[in-house]
Amino acid sequence: MSIGAPSAERRRPAPAANQASGAAPPLARGLTFQNVSKAFVRRGSTEPFIAVRDVNLEIESGRFICLIGPSGSGKSTLLNMTAGLFHPSRGKVFYDGAEITGVNTRVGYITQADNLLAWRTLEENVGVALEIQGVGKSERRDRIAKVLDQVGLTGFEKSYPSQLSGGMRKRATLARTLIYSPETLLMDEPFGALDAMLKSQLQAELLRLWEADRKTVLFVTHDLDEAILLADEIVVFGTNPGRIVHRETVTFERPRDLVEIRNTPEFAQVWQRLWNIIELGQRKGDAS
Repeated sequence: MSIGAPSAERRRPAPAANQASGAAPPLARGLTFQNVSKAFVRRGSTEPFIAVRDVNLEIESGRFICLIGPSGSGKSTLLNMTAGLFHPSRGKVFYDGAEITGVNTRVGYITQADNLLAWRTLEENVGVALEIQGVGKSERRDRIAKVLDQVGLTGFEKSYPSQLSGGMRKRATLARTLIYSPETLLMDEPFGALDAMLKSQLQAELLRLWEADRKTVLFVTHDLDEAILLADEIVVFGTNPGRIVHRETVTFERPRDLVEIRNTPEFAQVWQRLWNIIELGQRKGDAS
């Protein structure tokens, strides 16, 4: 899924009226969560469910950040608030210093489901955002060709989704998002349903594309290996309520050889440390 195909002139989120009392100014270039909490009332219940509570997080522009933790710890909630799909119950979310008060057209959102339109060819699926923008056929054709080449799908322009493999559909979803050049990518377990070999290939492909222009990436995953391999920083969440329990800077040099990194003692040390933190948080969450 990709959202917010931007207009020809990018719209910035509306300026913040007032910052949280005593809070530091939000990042001028990046994403800032200030004292953010989000509660939902679930169907059949009168008691609110606290998805996240008191989240304070700054993400500088151009960073690759992985969010990891148990289901129900609020990771996807942060992505949805970044996209402006809903708003905090308390606190504020800022993008480049401006409070997000509506749909954030400067981000692209990719979920686990590819949501390709079955009746459209690959090139028609990829170009849908440009159609919405009113981009002319000639320019649209050139931009589609360029992005399909970037993701390794040249030659499949006339294929329908049913004729594409699972990995190709994931590449198509990425191409559909990249074509309108969002500044930030929100990725919610995009490779979660894939087999290990295909996941490894797409992880390497994603890093190759990211190295080219260093977009900001917020990447939700349950896969600890994946988080360590991809991220500049890993933000670990606990449950009941969702909250940040740990932040881990990943120091492997870039560009990264994902096979080589897995075999290093440093990888094993980071993995074990994070596993212990997640397991302890899970036990505490289950007990509360």
